[in-house]
Amino acid sequence: MTPLQIIAAIKDVLIVAAVIFVTWFVYHAGQNQVKVSDVKALSAQIEYNGKVQEGFHQEITDAFAKRDTQVGQLAASIGAQHTPILLCHSPGSNTVPGNPPGTSSVAPPSGAVDAGPGIDIRASINAFELKYESYLASCSALKASWPTVGDPHARR
Repeated sequence: MTPLQIIAAIKDVLIVAAVIFVTWFVYHAGQNQVKVSDVKALSAQIEYNGKVQEGFHQEITDAFAKRDTQVGQLAASIGAQHTPILLCHSPGSNTVPGNPPGTSSVAPPSGAVDAGPGIDIRASINAFELKYESYLASCSALKASWPTVGDPHARR
């Protein structure tokens, strides 16, 4: 073997060694290396997320319990209203005097006739009030159940 052939063989061996080293380096450097600090940070994040989730659940539970209490109180307070609300005249009745008064005469009677005590609409008013106050309590519960735990900008 001549010196040029020896140098060429050494060069080929070095090229093969470099390719093997680069392949080994890319393979091992590209692996996911788990570090103890990463595991500790991940554990802390998982614990924090669990506490936030428990807080969300507690807020939702409290909001709907408050809604149920409010609706129960509404039914009791609305049901306790018994004072009648009377409509004394029908909506189309004429309350304007029928004939204009003459000079120096007494005021004429009105053109409408009062039919008596009228119609009690308390039951309808109570049903209306209960229906819409219940809707309002449900809307308030939904607003109160919106997650605010861990949010520094949340309003209570």
